[in-house]
Amino acid sequence: MTKRIPVENPVDPKILGDSLIFPTSKKVAKNRFMKAPLSENLAKWDPTNAEISGAPSDLHVNLYEKWAAGGFGVVVTGNVLTDEMHLESPGNTIITKELDFPQRREIWKKIASRAKQHGTLIIAQISNAGRQTALIVNPHPFSSSEVPLKRDAYGREYGTPIALTEEQIQTEIIQKFVYTSKVLFECGFDGIELHGAHGYLIAQFLSRTTNKRTDKYGGTPQNRARILNFNAKV
Repeated sequence: MTKRIPVENPVDPKILGDSLIFPTSKKVAKNRFMKAPLSENLAKWDPTNAEISGAPSDLHVNLYEKWAAGGFGVVVTGNVLTDEMHLESPGNTIITKELDFPQRREIWKKIASRAKQHGTLIIAQISNAGRQTALIVNPHPFSSSEVPLKRDAYGREYGTPIALTEEQIQTEIIQKFVYTSKVLFECGFDGIELHGAHGYLIAQFLSRTTNKRTDKYGGTPQNRARILNFNAKV
């Protein structure tokens, strides 16, 4: 039997039902419950067919409408990838300049509008897997440094990463994150979350284990976090 730990200072949980104002955007969440980002893996993946690879569908529309109808104040999507060659998993949705087709935007707009009709804020988690891209997708993914990732507990294999140049950090990472964010904003999303955990690309820059750079993006914690100081035009 699980041992219960008594609560010495009970807290009234009613605050979870209170609205929450985000200070920068001034957007208001109707309560403090949030649906966390979980990868759906519902998109098709076919690198030879740009029309369908990584495209959202009515499955996503239905899924996020149902979550929003559940009463969450904030709903966060699963991984939306900023680069078709650096997927968290085949089946991710993808938003890039090369794959920015009108029909895809219409689906993203439906996802946002169907969720927001329930009074929910919808936020997209955007990501680049970096060295944590499956070998089947990319044998030589970009990363902060050339530190390979061994096979994980699930038996998945990864390629040998290539360290990004300073120019590539701007063109292949920052500008692509900005582009994806811009598309989501134009489609009605309330915000984005930069996925900086779980070993993906941003985490690879932040961590001393994977970031062995000696330039302005490496060394001190401030330098390793410099990639988060977005300053790009698209």
